[in-house]
Amino acid sequence: MKVIHVYKTDCLQASRVLLQTKWLVGETIFLHRTSNEGHLDLDGGVVDSRKLSVGSLLRLAINLRGQGAKWVFHAQSSLVYLYLLKIFLCVDRRFADLVVYDMHDLNEKPGVRPSLRSARSWVRYLVLAAAEWGVTKMKSVCAITVSNGLARAFASRTGGRLPVVVRSAPLPSLGADDLAARSRFERALLFFGTPQRVPFELVQGLASAGYELHLYGRGIDEELVEKNLPENLRGAVKLFGPYRPTSLDFIGQYRFVVLYKPGIVSDNFRYSLPNKFFQGLAYGTGFVVSENFEEIREVVEGIPGLGIVVRSGEEGRLGDLLRDSNIGGAAYYRDVHSLAERLSLGACGAYRDVMGACEQ
Repeated sequence: MKVIHVYKTDCLQASRVLLQTKWLVGETIFLHRTSNEGHLDLDGGVVDSRKLSVGSLLRLAINLRGQGAKWVFHAQSSLVYLYLLKIFLCVDRRFADLVVYDMHDLNEKPGVRPSLRSARSWVRYLVLAAAEWGVTKMKSVCAITVSNGLARAFASRTGGRLPVVVRSAPLPSLGADDLAARSRFERALLFFGTPQRVPFELVQGLASAGYELHLYGRGIDEELVEKNLPENLRGAVKLFGPYRPTSLDFIGQYRFVVLYKPGIVSDNFRYSLPNKFFQGLAYGTGFVVSENFEEIREVVEGIPGLGIVVRSGEEGRLGDLLRDSNIGGAAYYRDVHSLAERLSLGACGAYRDVMGACEQ
């Protein structure tokens, strides 16, 4: 099997792409934005890394003609490349055995405030809306996405079929007993991700209760902290710099991962099941979440203590909520391990079903 992942960013920094690479046996090609070309050794095997361009896509399609290639186009930014491949397929169907559109996020309407920037955002929104609508009318393209809510919203907006839900869920990092025995920070919570998502809103409540917030991620630096926190609260934050998606053992040092941004009420947040949620689950962590993460709340509600929902205005009670949580103990970690394993095997099975759709 030859699988080509097309992404207008670096696949080596994309946890979802790296996970999908592990789920299939065969030759994998990354056609992406990269300065690191050639054959690369990854945890999931060897991949052929190539720089993305119109020319490189067309050359690769020609070279793989008749070889049963399966193409996965990631996120809205890759749609122009999907349409280029479809033009080739109108000439000869042997250029691809399967075409998959992996919709990572909804294409949401921009604000209505008049400005040149807003006008450009509306043009982009309308072009992408038309492109996604067109994809749903292509019987030869299979759409997948990361959560049930996003699948329903996408089908409702486009009038097309429900995308197949393929969650970004890795297997547990350790056995249940090993997760339970692992030493974890008692007075520190973890955030890892992008600067825009850092939960500075919780720092005052954490500091008052004697907790720290530990931050990992590219662009999360002292300047960002100084911009968002008064001097008396900066000591409650510790910076650990960038991390690699292939090296996440630091997650296992913590009892809780924070996913908290109550001010954002978009459907992308309501239905979000981010990679970081499943990565934390694989290491046995609990979660501190804001109430707008509706789909995360649905997943964690079956295990007491796994999810602490902090509503707007309750930030000052966070210390009490953490102390009252039921996280910990052998039974708890057995339940979390079982949930992580079940979600991962289900996601892997769904992805393999999609990728085998054209195999006879």
